[in-house]
Amino acid sequence: MFAPLPLQLPDYLPETPQRTLQISAISSVNTSGSGRLSKSASDLYFSQVMSNNVLSSNGANDVEHPARTRGKIAANGCKLQYIFCATRNSFKFNKPQTNSPPKFTTMPTLSELAFAKENLLQCSGYDSGFINNSSNINAEKTLSAKLKKLLPAVEGNNKGILNYTGMSVFFNTRRKLPFFSAYNIDGKEDANAAGRPKFRTDPRMKKEQQLDFPFYDLRKDITEFEIGHMASNNEMGRGENGQLKAYQTFHFTNSGPQAEKLNTGIWKGLETYIITEAATIKSNKRICVFTGPMLKDNDPKYVEDTSFRIPILFFKVIVFPTAKGIFSTAFMMSHEKKLVEDDLIEAPPSLLPEGEGLFDDFKFKKVFQVNVSFLENETGLKFTWPGVKKVKIPDGINEIKKIKSIKDAKEAEEAIKDSTFPVALEDKFKPHEKAAAKKSIEKGLVPEPLLSNADLTPKELKQKKFKLNIVLPR
Repeated sequence: MFAPLPLQLPDYLPETPQRTLQISAISSVNTSGSGRLSKSASDLYFSQVMSNNVLSSNGANDVEHPARTRGKIAANGCKLQYIFCATRNSFKFNKPQTNSPPKFTTMPTLSELAFAKENLLQCSGYDSGFINNSSNINAEKTLSAKLKKLLPAVEGNNKGILNYTGMSVFFNTRRKLPFFSAYNIDGKEDANAAGRPKFRTDPRMKKEQQLDFPFYDLRKDITEFEIGHMASNNEMGRGENGQLKAYQTFHFTNSGPQAEKLNTGIWKGLETYIITEAATIKSNKRICVFTGPMLKDNDPKYVEDTSFRIPILFFKVIVFPTAKGIFSTAFMMSHEKKLVEDDLIEAPPSLLPEGEGLFDDFKFKKVFQVNVSFLENETGLKFTWPGVKKVKIPDGINEIKKIKSIKDAKEAEEAIKDSTFPVALEDKFKPHEKAAAKKSIEKGLVPEPLLSNADLTPKELKQKKFKLNIVLPR
């Protein structure tokens, strides 16, 4: 008598040729994970597998998988199908009809789950109550009634919102770009990102309202644009559904043209730093993030397609919990210089319409922390929520730099706590630098001599061993 097997079932197969084993003469299995398979009435078949996740045949009757635990399967004439999912190190067993030919279950691949319309229609999207039970960081109210008219007709969502797993995109059909992507990150979850699939259009809205590969291939002499993520695959690739969330970031609706890959270095490390340094409640490392291009009516036109205006700046708003309450802060960065150097826009910034001069301070690839109210005024978006305090930035703008060393950072942090100039820092400054340093400390910033102009390295990002001179709640 065959009893149901209490095994974990995989949700999908990896993005490689399907791994299947047809097993005969098997009745029971030790559920510890892997198996010793006894062969009897029919042959044992298995498909090609990845070189780093090989199912190996040891002798005539043994098959072992990388989980390294071993179980025994005894023979008594019952036919089963066995599917191995390398991603989860788990099994799926189906019991076919007696004397019927083997039936192979078709399981969805990760791409099918991430991009198929029927699966996208089931996505619930960004969670406004993600930080805690009492918070309501509503994304829908960010757009005015006027801007909501530019949202697309979305199959399955009468509000025009494109929901994915843990992320929602509010899309501007007139600009073929997102207003922003809203997403949730739990810093307590481990990284679990998958590979990099090709970008896809979203089948729930009109294809012609979205950018696609032909737009990015208009120039043949250079690769003029990166397809730049708003919510990145690395940000979303966390936790149990991390691979699915990471794949779904590869929709054109969650992207925009960037003259150079901007989602690196300090910009890439902002969420990690907020989680480790600002989300001071040990039991809660959950943050809400809004990332998008700053869409201005007088953005410069793209020389290869003058119907398309290229945004100069990108922004990020992070909402995070602390022991003092929930706070928000905003960041901006530019890709302007590269646009000009590669002749991608019709006019250099100096010739843009009057009023753009206020952005002269936002230098190429530098990251700046700004007041949320400044971002609201410039975008027409509303990043204001009841109970959420906005971090106030001294002088309205602060260039984010890396602190040179952990030792100096700790000393500077101690200085910031009581707004004094401690003896420990006296020998690190020249006499003429001390007055400016003290002013920086009083503002909650690390003094300039302790900062570095270098970007964050991949190693620093991976090890999370870096400090940034971000203004945080005091």
